[in-house]
Amino acid sequence: MIRFQSFYIPSQQHLLCDENYLYLFDSNTPQYRAMAEAGGERGLCQHHFPTQPIFTTKSFVTIVFR
Repeated sequence: MIRFQSFYIPSQQHLLCDENYLYLFDSNTPQYRAMAEAGGERGLCQHHFPTQPIFTTKSFVTIVFR
């Protein structure tokens, strides 16, 4: 389980997410689809984050910042 209490990833454009994303994968490598509960392939950026806990039944959770 992962829960975000606060979250902010800056971007050059304040209203749009054009760079710097955070992705969550329920595997040990970021080669599969990102978790839909955490923004999916779009990812998370700026101050947009899930307010509910994110659960997975898998053995791994991989966090990738790009």
